[in-house]
Amino acid sequence: MSGLSEEQIVYLRDVLGLESLVLGRQVPSRGESPPPPAVSEMRITGKLEAARLLVVAAGDSAFVFTGEAGALASKMIQAMKLGANDVATVEWTATAPEEVHEIWKNWKGHALSFGERAAAQLIGAENPSGATIAMGDRKITVTDSPARLLVEPERKKIAWAHLQSVMKLLS
Repeated sequence: MSGLSEEQIVYLRDVLGLESLVLGRQVPSRGESPPPPAVSEMRITGKLEAARLLVVAAGDSAFVFTGEAGALASKMIQAMKLGANDVATVEWTATAPEEVHEIWKNWKGHALSFGERAAAQLIGAENPSGATIAMGDRKITVTDSPARLLVEPERKKIAWAHLQSVMKLLS
Protein backbone atom coordinates (compact mmCIF):
# COMPACT_ATOMS: atom_id res chain seq x y z
CA MET A 1 0.00 0.00 0.00
CA SER A 2 1.48 3.34 -1.00
CA GLY A 3 -0.24 5.43 1.64
CA LEU A 4 -1.62 7.67 -1.11
CA SER A 5 -5.22 7.64 -2.26
CA GLU A 6 -6.09 7.26 -5.93
CA GLU A 7 -7.10 10.97 -5.92
CA GLN A 8 -3.63 11.93 -4.68
CA ILE A 9 -1.97 9.76 -7.29
CA VAL A 10 -4.14 11.27 -10.06
CA TYR A 11 -3.23 14.77 -8.79
CA LEU A 12 0.49 13.99 -8.84
CA ARG A 13 0.24 12.51 -12.32
CA ASP A 14 -2.28 14.76 -14.06
CA VAL A 15 -1.88 18.12 -12.30
CA LEU A 16 1.80 18.11 -11.39
CA GLY A 17 2.83 16.18 -14.49
CA LEU A 18 4.76 13.34 -12.89
CA GLU A 19 5.30 10.62 -15.47
CA SER A 20 5.85 7.90 -12.90
CA LEU A 21 6.30 7.50 -9.20
CA VAL A 22 7.22 4.38 -7.29
CA LEU A 23 5.56 4.03 -3.89
CA GLY A 24 5.50 0.31 -3.33
CA ARG A 25 3.88 -0.05 -6.72
CA GLN A 26 4.19 1.65 -10.08
CA VAL A 27 1.84 4.57 -10.70
CA PRO A 28 0.59 4.34 -14.28
CA SER A 29 1.70 6.96 -16.78
CA ARG A 30 -0.89 9.03 -18.60
CA GLY A 31 -2.96 6.91 -20.91
CA GLU A 32 -2.20 3.68 -19.06
CA SER A 33 -4.81 1.80 -17.10
CA PRO A 34 -4.37 1.68 -13.34
CA PRO A 35 -3.35 -1.69 -11.92
CA PRO A 36 -6.20 -3.99 -10.95
CA PRO A 37 -7.31 -3.73 -7.33
CA ALA A 38 -5.77 -6.17 -4.92
CA VAL A 39 -7.59 -9.46 -4.74
CA SER A 40 -9.58 -9.57 -1.55
CA GLU A 41 -9.73 -12.62 0.64
CA MET A 42 -12.17 -13.26 3.46
CA ARG A 43 -12.08 -15.45 6.55
CA ILE A 44 -14.90 -16.16 9.00
CA THR A 45 -14.51 -17.80 12.39
CA GLY A 46 -17.35 -18.72 14.72
CA LYS A 47 -20.99 -19.27 13.95
CA LEU A 48 -22.71 -16.17 12.65
CA GLU A 49 -26.18 -17.48 13.45
CA ALA A 50 -25.33 -18.05 17.14
CA ALA A 51 -23.10 -15.04 17.79
CA ARG A 52 -24.09 -12.03 19.88
CA LEU A 53 -21.12 -9.98 18.68
CA LEU A 54 -19.68 -9.67 15.19
CA VAL A 55 -16.03 -8.60 15.14
CA VAL A 56 -14.85 -7.16 11.83
CA ALA A 57 -11.37 -6.24 10.63
CA ALA A 58 -9.79 -5.26 7.32
CA GLY A 59 -6.11 -5.63 6.50
CA ASP A 60 -4.22 -4.02 3.63
CA SER A 61 -2.76 -7.19 2.18
CA ALA A 62 -2.81 -9.70 5.03
CA PHE A 63 -5.31 -10.94 7.55
CA VAL A 64 -5.52 -9.01 10.81
CA PHE A 65 -5.93 -11.98 13.14
CA THR A 66 -2.45 -13.40 12.63
CA GLY A 67 0.87 -13.09 14.43
CA GLU A 68 1.31 -10.76 17.38
CA ALA A 69 -1.67 -8.58 16.38
CA GLY A 70 -3.85 -11.68 16.15
CA ALA A 71 -2.78 -12.80 19.63
CA LEU A 72 -3.68 -9.36 21.00
CA ALA A 73 -7.05 -9.43 19.20
CA SER A 74 -7.81 -12.81 20.83
CA LYS A 75 -6.89 -11.43 24.26
CA MET A 76 -9.13 -8.40 23.71
CA ILE A 77 -12.08 -10.62 22.81
CA GLN A 78 -11.39 -12.96 25.77
CA ALA A 79 -11.27 -9.93 28.11
CA MET A 80 -14.88 -9.21 27.17
CA LYS A 81 -15.85 -12.48 28.94
CA LEU A 82 -17.96 -13.75 26.09
CA GLY A 83 -18.38 -17.45 25.40
CA ALA A 84 -16.91 -19.14 22.35
CA ASN A 85 -20.31 -19.19 20.63
CA ASP A 86 -20.99 -15.52 21.43
CA VAL A 87 -18.46 -14.11 18.95
CA ALA A 88 -18.02 -14.48 15.21
CA THR A 89 -15.18 -12.75 13.38
CA VAL A 90 -15.09 -11.67 9.78
CA GLU A 91 -11.84 -10.34 8.40
CA TRP A 92 -10.76 -9.51 4.90
CA THR A 93 -7.86 -8.13 2.94
CA ALA A 94 -7.98 -5.16 0.56
CA THR A 95 -11.62 -4.17 0.07
CA ALA A 96 -14.61 -5.90 1.59
CA PRO A 97 -15.91 -8.58 -0.78
CA GLU A 98 -19.62 -8.74 -1.55
CA GLU A 99 -20.04 -11.62 0.95
CA VAL A 100 -18.94 -9.29 3.78
CA HIS A 101 -21.52 -6.70 2.76
CA GLU A 102 -24.16 -9.44 2.67
CA ILE A 103 -23.22 -10.57 6.20
CA TRP A 104 -23.42 -6.96 7.42
CA LYS A 105 -26.74 -6.35 5.68
CA ASN A 106 -28.25 -9.38 7.41
CA TRP A 107 -26.61 -8.86 10.80
CA LYS A 108 -28.97 -8.08 13.68
CA GLY A 109 -27.15 -6.84 16.74
CA HIS A 110 -23.81 -5.33 17.65
CA ALA A 111 -20.52 -5.33 15.79
CA LEU A 112 -17.03 -4.33 16.89
CA SER A 113 -14.66 -2.97 14.26
CA PHE A 114 -10.95 -3.43 14.92
CA GLY A 115 -9.77 -0.29 13.16
CA GLU A 116 -11.61 2.44 11.31
CA ARG A 117 -11.04 0.88 7.89
CA ALA A 118 -13.41 -2.07 8.35
CA ALA A 119 -16.22 0.13 9.63
CA ALA A 120 -15.72 2.63 6.80
CA GLN A 121 -15.97 -0.14 4.20
CA LEU A 122 -19.13 -1.55 5.77
CA ILE A 123 -21.10 1.63 6.38
CA GLY A 124 -19.50 3.92 3.81
CA ALA A 125 -18.30 6.60 6.20
CA GLU A 126 -15.21 7.35 8.24
CA ASN A 127 -15.80 6.97 11.95
CA PRO A 128 -13.41 7.89 14.71
CA SER A 129 -12.18 5.30 17.14
CA GLY A 130 -14.63 5.02 20.02
CA ALA A 131 -17.70 5.93 18.01
CA THR A 132 -20.79 3.72 18.15
CA ILE A 133 -22.96 4.09 15.09
CA ALA A 134 -26.56 2.85 15.07
CA MET A 135 -28.07 1.71 11.79
CA GLY A 136 -31.56 0.41 12.38
CA ASP A 137 -31.27 -2.79 14.42
CA ARG A 138 -27.49 -2.89 13.98
CA LYS A 139 -24.79 -1.02 15.86
CA ILE A 140 -21.08 -0.91 15.24
CA THR A 141 -18.44 0.32 17.66
CA VAL A 142 -15.05 1.31 16.29
CA THR A 143 -11.90 0.69 18.32
CA ASP A 144 -8.20 0.72 17.53
CA SER A 145 -6.80 -2.17 15.56
CA PRO A 146 -4.57 -4.56 17.51
CA ALA A 147 -1.68 -3.64 15.18
CA ARG A 148 -2.03 0.02 16.18
CA LEU A 149 -2.14 -0.91 19.86
CA LEU A 150 1.15 -2.78 19.47
CA VAL A 151 2.76 0.36 18.04
CA GLU A 152 0.99 2.76 20.42
CA PRO A 153 0.52 0.82 23.68
CA GLU A 154 -0.62 3.98 25.47
CA ARG A 155 -3.92 3.61 23.54
CA LYS A 156 -4.73 0.26 25.18
CA LYS A 157 -6.58 1.99 28.03
CA ILE A 158 -8.78 3.80 25.50
CA ALA A 159 -9.44 0.55 23.61
CA TRP A 160 -10.39 -1.15 26.87
CA ALA A 161 -12.99 1.58 27.48
CA HIS A 162 -14.41 0.85 24.00
CA LEU A 163 -14.62 -2.87 24.79
CA GLN A 164 -16.35 -2.13 28.10
CA SER A 165 -18.97 -0.01 26.32
CA VAL A 166 -19.66 -2.94 23.97
CA MET A 167 -19.92 -5.29 26.96
CA LYS A 168 -22.57 -2.98 28.48
CA LEU A 169 -24.52 -2.91 25.21
CA LEU A 170 -24.49 -6.72 25.07
CA SER A 171 -25.59 -7.26 28.69
